[in-house]
Amino acid sequence: MGNPTRRILKNTVALGVARGIDVVVMVLTAAIVSRYLGPKLYGEYGFVVSLVTLLVSFTYFGTARVAIRNIARDKEQAETTLGTALVTRWILSFLVMVIILVLLVVMKVDRNLKIAILLTSVSQLALSAAMLYNAVFNAYEKMEYETLLTFLFQFFSLALVFSVVKLDLGFIPIFAAMALPDLSRFLFSKLLSNKKFIIPRIIIDTARIKAFLKDSFILGTNLLIVQVLLRVDVLLLRAMKEGKEVALFFAPHSILVGLLVFPTAFSTALFPFLSRSAQNDHEALSRGFNKAFKMLAIISIFFVIVGMFFASRIITLIYGQAFIDATLSFQILLPAAIFLFLHPLLSFLLIANDRQSLLIPASAGALFVNFVLDLILIPRYGNVGASIGSLVGYAVLFSITFYLVNRHIVKISLLKSV
Repeated sequence: MGNPTRRILKNTVALGVARGIDVVVMVLTAAIVSRYLGPKLYGEYGFVVSLVTLLVSFTYFGTARVAIRNIARDKEQAETTLGTALVTRWILSFLVMVIILVLLVVMKVDRNLKIAILLTSVSQLALSAAMLYNAVFNAYEKMEYETLLTFLFQFFSLALVFSVVKLDLGFIPIFAAMALPDLSRFLFSKLLSNKKFIIPRIIIDTARIKAFLKDSFILGTNLLIVQVLLRVDVLLLRAMKEGKEVALFFAPHSILVGLLVFPTAFSTALFPFLSRSAQNDHEALSRGFNKAFKMLAIISIFFVIVGMFFASRIITLIYGQAFIDATLSFQILLPAAIFLFLHPLLSFLLIANDRQSLLIPASAGALFVNFVLDLILIPRYGNVGASIGSLVGYAVLFSITFYLVNRHIVKISLLKSV
C-alpha cells in the first residue's frame, strides 16, 4: 500500500490543485460574467444557477461517497459497486429532469430564463455523472486523474465564456458555453475510468439498487438539506426583492462557497484513510483527525483575517465597482468560512464511522434557523439580512456537528498536541 502519510499528502496536493483550478476559473468567470451582465442580470444568473444546482443535487444522493467507501474497503466488488451506483444515479437523474421540465411549464418567468434553466440542467446533470467516475479515482487514491480533467475542461469552459462575452452574444450563450465542457468532461471521465481502473458491471437488480439507496439515503437526505441551506437565501431574495439584491448576496456568497473546495478536497483525500482506520485503528484515527482539524482551523482563520482587511478590494477586483455595495455582506459572511472549512472533515469522519445519521440533526437545525432569520430579516435588510441568516445558520451547522463528533467518535483536542 506504500507510505500512508505520503499517499495522503500526494492526493491532498492533487485534489488541492484541482480545487485551486476550480476556484481560479470560478473567480475569472464571475469577473467576466458579472461585468458583462451588470448587477440586475447577474442576479438572474445567480437565481438560475442556484435553482438548478439545488435540484440536481438530488441526483448525488450520497452515492459517490458510499461508492468511494465501499470500493476502498472491497476492491473485488468494485465493478458491481460502480455499476449499481451508476444505475442509481441514472434513475435519480431521470426523476430530476422530469421535475425540471414540469417547472419549465408552470414557472412564470420569461423565455430566456427557461432556456437558461434547461441548459444549466443539462450542464449540471453531466457534471453529476462525471463526479461519479471521479469517485473511482478517489477510491483508488489516484486523484491526479481528476486534476488533469479539471485543468482541461475548466479552462475550456473559461475560454468559451470569454468568447461569448468578447463577441457580445448575450445572456443565453453564456449557459451554453458552460454546458459543452461539462458534457465533454463526463465522456472523458467515463473513458479514463474504464481504461485505467474498472469497467462497471451494470446489473438491473431492484434489490441491489434498493440496498444501495438505503445505504446512501442518510447521506442523500443530508446533502439535499445542505444544498437548500446554501441556496435558500438566493431563492428567498428572488421571491421578496429585486434582482440587484440577489446579486449583492450571490456575489460574496459565491466567494465563500468557492473557498469551501479546499477543505472538501483535503477531507476527500483523507477519507479512504479515515474509512480504514475507523475499522481497525482508533488511535491512528483520533491522532490523524485532530492534526487535520487544527490545520484547517488555522488556515480558515487566516482567510477570514485577510478577507476582512481587504473586503472591498476583493469585491471590486472580482466583480467590478458596480458591486461595491456587496462589501458589507461579504464582511458579515466571512466568519462563516471557519465553520464551513471544518464541517467537511467532521462529516467525513462521521461517514467513515457509519454514523452518517448524525449529520441530519445538524443540517436540519441550521436550515431551520437560517430560513426563519431570512423571513424576518430579508424584507427589511435585503442582502445584508440574508448574510446574517447564513452566518448564523452555518454556525449552527458546525456547532451541532462538532458536539456530535466529540461525543460519539473522537475527543477533539484544540490546544494540546496529539
